[in-house]
Amino acid sequence: MKISILVAALLFWGNAYACSIPAQGAYWTHDKLIEKTDTIYLVTPVSDDHRFRFKVIEVLKGENAAEFQWRRFRSRVDHKSTDFESHNDPDFWKAGDEIVARSPYYPGACTLKFTFVQGENYLIFKESPGHFHSAEIIKTVSDKWYQYVRASITHYK
Repeated sequence: MKISILVAALLFWGNAYACSIPAQGAYWTHDKLIEKTDTIYLVTPVSDDHRFRFKVIEVLKGENAAEFQWRRFRSRVDHKSTDFESHNDPDFWKAGDEIVARSPYYPGACTLKFTFVQGENYLIFKESPGHFHSAEIIKTVSDKWYQYVRASITHYK
């Protein structure tokens, strides 16, 4: 009996704490995300298999590239095709970015479970997959998040 309880407790603890170190970008402010991420691209998906291959539309920060792949980010949850009113929703800008996010953390996960759909454009913070806003949908160049990131990058140069 005692062994069964111990085994059950260890299994529960192992599942609850499978990832003790969140991915880079977790808990960063928007400004720190922009400053600390080396590669920021505006992209569109060209494949939707488990490797997510993207065509680069614009390099906002980092090395030039025509395409790149992001592995391990396939989600089985329903896709949220929202840009939070072109990122004008005030909740998007509040501290504690999880208040408004397309992609949640899952128990035991070290990264967010982003979803991507061909035909949409995304602002990708390539090395910072732990931030709730590292893969936001951008529907227009007047999008507030897109403009904020562009202006901030200019400021940091």
